[in-house]
Amino acid sequence: MGKDNRTIKQWFQQPVSVVRKLLGNSVYRQALLVGLVVILILVLIFAMSAAWYTNVVKTGDLVFQVEQWGFTGNVEVSDVPILAAPGDSGVIGLTMSNTGNDLVAADVSILKTTMSTDMQKRLYFYADTSAKIEDETVERIYLNSQQSYTYEIFSQGRLSLTETVYNDVQIKWCWVYDVLGYYVQGTLDGTTGKVQVTEYLRPVEYKYDEAKTTFDKNGKLLTVDGVTTTAKFLEELSKKDGYQGTLTVTDENWTVDGFYPVSVDANGTGVWVKMLSYSEIEKEIITDTAMGTGEASVEAKARVVITAENVLMDAEEVTSAEQLTTLLAQEGTVALELGENVELDQVTVPAGTRAILNLNGYTITGTADTNTFQVAEGGSLTLLDGEMVGSGGAAVTAAGAEIIMSDLNITGYATAVNARDNKSKTDSAVRVLDCTVETSGVSFFIWGNGNATRTESNLVIENSTVVSDYFAISGNGNPDSWGTDIQVIGSRLEGKWTGIYQPQRESTATISSNSTVIGYTGIAIKAGSLYVIDSTVIGTGAYTPAAYQVSGFTDTGDGIYVEANYGHSILVEVSGNSAVTGSQDQTKAIQIYEPDASNVTVQVYGGAFSTSVEVFLAEGCSQTETDGIFTVNNN
Repeated sequence: MGKDNRTIKQWFQQPVSVVRKLLGNSVYRQALLVGLVVILILVLIFAMSAAWYTNVVKTGDLVFQVEQWGFTGNVEVSDVPILAAPGDSGVIGLTMSNTGNDLVAADVSILKTTMSTDMQKRLYFYADTSAKIEDETVERIYLNSQQSYTYEIFSQGRLSLTETVYNDVQIKWCWVYDVLGYYVQGTLDGTTGKVQVTEYLRPVEYKYDEAKTTFDKNGKLLTVDGVTTTAKFLEELSKKDGYQGTLTVTDENWTVDGFYPVSVDANGTGVWVKMLSYSEIEKEIITDTAMGTGEASVEAKARVVITAENVLMDAEEVTSAEQLTTLLAQEGTVALELGENVELDQVTVPAGTRAILNLNGYTITGTADTNTFQVAEGGSLTLLDGEMVGSGGAAVTAAGAEIIMSDLNITGYATAVNARDNKSKTDSAVRVLDCTVETSGVSFFIWGNGNATRTESNLVIENSTVVSDYFAISGNGNPDSWGTDIQVIGSRLEGKWTGIYQPQRESTATISSNSTVIGYTGIAIKAGSLYVIDSTVIGTGAYTPAAYQVSGFTDTGDGIYVEANYGHSILVEVSGNSAVTGSQDQTKAIQIYEPDASNVTVQVYGGAFSTSVEVFLAEGCSQTETDGIFTVNNN
């Protein structure tokens, strides 16, 4: 196809029923907009309920003590201003400590009512995780006055959400500008037939560079790509938007200004979809361009609202396996507390159930070589304060579920948690805090679900000790099992053969906060990214020459061993006060096989190493040797 030399004005003068792209492509549009910088200021509000606020701060540390909640602690939002421009995205730094004695559920939502209407349309906030809502799988959870995300914070525990290190789902912001419309909260005016918008909830996005939109003679959107009708597009979108039901679009159920009811009451108030007309899209482009060329900075204030409650206040006591099995099968939130030791064969937590089980210092014994708890896709299981003793199998298996463990001692199982997300369309979130785990097989198995979701399956191990007769943590290199995010924070992982094995592509493992990872080969990686920050990695095994393995890896005895034969992109970064060693003769701190592999990048920014890492030094870094230890400094 030849280059189209028509001007923007000529484009706009065409009959609006023809197929056209609105303005070049996204790269060109973004180039027009780089002049604008928005300083996003987060105003933190800690709420006892959605309507009652105790404190308001702009930045820094908010310390609170509200005995009516039975909760004490502190909340902090990063005091570094966020500089945003069109197309940008980032993370909101948030930490929350629970200094009380109870498990607390903290709902986080974000309000944009103090922003201008133009900025409300462009800036959105979301919890970066997939989830099942109203039996639909959503790729992210948008945060607004209608929707929040719940974090569970254990007694004396800390929620930490930063750019690099995080022990739960990150809260992110994004500036969108390739949009066809919006989900809004609004009310239909019966006199004018128009919807009065009170809040912009989420964008209706599309791939601008691939799109060719068509409009009728009145400027109403007919197709999003020259083929897919607006009705079909919305019908498919509604299957994964988290709102009940599927949109069936007809001319009769559109309002005069292009709104369609999604979840609206008899008074016309609720959630609507607004699809932009040609003239409205043209106006938005002109607004974006004017903002971008103005070289101005503006402030956009968003309010972070946190509502906390004690989730174990009404826990029901359980004294038998039969009672536990029955109660866990209930829908909704189920809070239980053991009153004595219990023996279990297998218990299922169904989809839609959020089960919180406080072992209360007692022991659950798995009586067979099976999985003690099985959590269905969309289910959630929290286990607290006690012991689990198995005879093989897994303590917990899941597919697309949430698993939280705190203050547990797990022994006798082959696996502590097996999260098989390749069998689901939802990502699992596994969080392990203050636990001691000893297993005969892989302690924590995390399988991604490939391109079934946009986000990754998540495993967090914090302030815990994991010892395995095989691997402490392992992913899976099958074509449908990529897409994982592993965070090891202040923990010790010890595997007979390796602490961590990562063969899955497009995945990340971050080892931070004085963690230690030990194995015959400390960490073996064949795909994805590995970040070692202020932590120690030790290979304890005897030297074995590197060689490609079709499945698995060679037990080289190195600290970090990179085997590049899968051909996937691999990135390894070591920084801060880290130490990486191969402790036997001829073993290396870091080894790539083959060294000239074009798909591998290793960057060392700091740390101490048992062998030279000169070939891996990041720009501006240097290496010195003292008594056989190679120290890297960032100059």
